[in-house]
Formats: sequence, C-alpha cells, structure tokens
Amino acid sequence: MCIRDRYKTEEFLSIIGNFDLLIGMRLHALVFAAVMQTPLLAISYDPKVDSFVNAIGEKPIGTVEKIDRDTIVQAAVAGWQKTPLEQNKNIEILRHKAQINSDKAFALLKKVEEKR
Repeated sequence: MCIRDRYKTEEFLSIIGNFDLLIGMRLHALVFAAVMQTPLLAISYDPKVDSFVNAIGEKPIGTVEKIDRDTIVQAAVAGWQKTPLEQNKNIEILRHKAQINSDKAFALLKKVEEKR
C-alpha cells in the first residue's frame, strides 16, 4: 500500500497500526510505526533516520542510493517474523526522554510567565 492522501495524525496512526510491516524512509512514518508497535524496515536517506532507527535497536536495510529488491524482500521476510515487543523497551526509553524534554520546556515557559 502506498499512502498518497492527506490524513490527520490520529488517522495516520490508525492506518499504520493496521499494517503488518512498514517499509519506509520518512522519519515520521517510521516513528508512527514504532509508536503503533508495527514492525518496520527503514531505508536511510538522512542521518536523522539512522539515529532514530539505531535508537530503537534496529539498522537501516539500505540507503536510497544503495538498495535492491532482493535486500528488501529478505528484510521484509525477517521483519514479519519479529514481534513488536523487541522494539518496545527502546521506544519506552525514547518516550521517557521526550517527556523529560517536554517537562523542561514547560518549566522554562513557567519561569518566563512568572517574571512578567
């Protein structure tokens, strides 16, 4: 399936949550797959994709410059055999880090508001 329409975030999450496997290169699609516990395969095009994929304990299956059909098929077969639980621990660590950043941002905003 190739998604071409525009969806709200919640709709997009729901769609991806119903996939058996997501093969993608865009960061947000990969993040959404991870959040929805959908097995994912990443094709690297940017260091931010590599960083995210590494952070959840995976590796890109190739780059846009260097990937072929056989590599994708082999990785997809292996990806279908993975359980979402293999990535959950790392995703929870990332969620915790994101919450810390959010808490710090709100604390800074509160300080600015208090000074007014």
